[in-house]
Amino acid sequence: MKNSRAHTAAIVLAVLALIVIAMGALLTGETRVLPGSDSTAVVAPAPDLESAHRIAGYVLAALTLGVAVLVSNPAGWIMLAAAIAEALSAGIPVVHAILSPIYFSLIVVTALLTSKSWQSPPHLVETSWPPVRIIGIHIAPFLILIQIGLGAAFRHNDMGVLSHIMNALLVLVAVLIAGIFVVRQFPGHPALRPAALALLIITGVQVLLGFSVYLVLLMSSENNLGLVITGVLHVANGALTLASAAVFSMQMARNLKSQTGK
Repeated sequence: MKNSRAHTAAIVLAVLALIVIAMGALLTGETRVLPGSDSTAVVAPAPDLESAHRIAGYVLAALTLGVAVLVSNPAGWIMLAAAIAEALSAGIPVVHAILSPIYFSLIVVTALLTSKSWQSPPHLVETSWPPVRIIGIHIAPFLILIQIGLGAAFRHNDMGVLSHIMNALLVLVAVLIAGIFVVRQFPGHPALRPAALALLIITGVQVLLGFSVYLVLLMSSENNLGLVITGVLHVANGALTLASAAVFSMQMARNLKSQTGK
């Protein structure tokens, strides 16, 4: 019963966190300076958006404390530490933008650890290609985290977009290799296949959103509503991408036998 309440609370917290992340992306989209532009060209700013985002962040941190107490395991306390770090980093925009999806991913991980499926024994399987473990468990999540950092730096005018685009190709390759391999080799696995499909779909949507943002940037050197909308969706889905990679990584580590047979 306790795990059930903790699981539900973690899911609700994840939804709220994603909304707050979207609010932060909206705030950035309304005040950013585009290449070739001399002004921020604010687009239909929401009243007191910055204050609302700050207050929502503090409320989210308080709710995270409640969920951490309810969960009462290391994952919950790590999630709470990430929430505190994210709130304290508000004055450093790039760091704040990187910590937000990490915090969101930790909430999703907490939801997974308190789910009924995780309480059941793992369905151990063996892969015919051992390197897929390294790609799925380590390389793909690491590249996605790097991608989020590069995107945050670009949105806050600290670097150009080329590195973000080039790393996106690496992310796509890693996700496609690990995800498609798992789906094809374990089509009936109750944990690996859903996790792989979720990662593939969310990453595919993220790539399409990235192209949309880039196309809007090519068409205009000033901020506009289309850029704000696609940018917010891209940031929010970026958090979902990292979270889905974390879930996929955990399911692979739990259900896929290593070369030692464990």
